[in-house]
Amino acid sequence: MATLYKRHSLWHVNYTDPDGRRLGKSLGIANEKLARIKFAEIEKNLELGRVGMEEAIQRPLAERMDAYLERVRIHTTTALLTILALLFLAACNSRSPSEPSADQDRIQAETNQPETAPTTGQSDNTQEGAPPE
Repeated sequence: MATLYKRHSLWHVNYTDPDGRRLGKSLGIANEKLARIKFAEIEKNLELGRVGMEEAIQRPLAERMDAYLERVRIHTTTALLTILALLFLAACNSRSPSEPSADQDRIQAETNQPETAPTTGQSDNTQEGAPPE
């Protein structure tokens, strides 16, 4: 069921959509005859269960698809960034501060290597002060 009424200088309609929600909107019409014609059209659509679809029907399919794909892109990007952040945090928290990382192990191994003496052509068996053989 729908009702038509005048508010200020424009005609408005209240109606219940097929989902049971009570809705109201301005027809944007000041002329009573035109408002009654539009009201009859709304009542007919109510009977057919098509109320609320006017805006969607008027938008071209390509425009609706672009809007849908943009929403999917935004939500997918947000979801992927959230997952990456959670994985990073989990990786950081899985190692205790006392547990060395692979990089720390490599650096430690490199710094603990004994320095090699420069070779002068003598064997390592020579002692200081001893004559060469």
